[in-house]
Amino acid sequence: MTNPVVSQLIERSNRLGADPRNTNYAGGNTSATGSATDPVTGRPVDLLWVKGSGGDLGTLTEAGLAVEDSVVGVRSAVAAGCPTIGNLLFVAPEEREERAAVLESAGVLAVVSSWQEIADLLLPVLARRDDAPQADGDLLTTGTAR
Repeated sequence: MTNPVVSQLIERSNRLGADPRNTNYAGGNTSATGSATDPVTGRPVDLLWVKGSGGDLGTLTEAGLAVEDSVVGVRSAVAAGCPTIGNLLFVAPEEREERAAVLESAGVLAVVSSWQEIADLLLPVLARRDDAPQADGDLLTTGTAR
């Protein structure tokens, strides 16, 4: 993605995060609004990009992760090239089996039903991010859950 709004958000976030007077341990929140073409419908859509708490503003990059429960949201994220996890937490229990199948066919890397399952998928990857090359078989390097 080379959206100028995202580039400006990253640049601004990195500047803020580089100054210890602005942040504690380089964390913090930044956001930006803009528009882009929806990859599914081809129509323009208003977007909000948010860098939430828990990450380093000083080293923020464009790479991201989408967590979606809607089929349209998954299709948009996958079409944009964003690694995507399907989340059934907010889907009615009687609809979960069918929704999981549709989300999988739309290209999610994994389908989960709780925030804990997302953490369980991501924490091992995050724990290794500063180590030597990533091991084969993890969610973010191969696109498949173990």
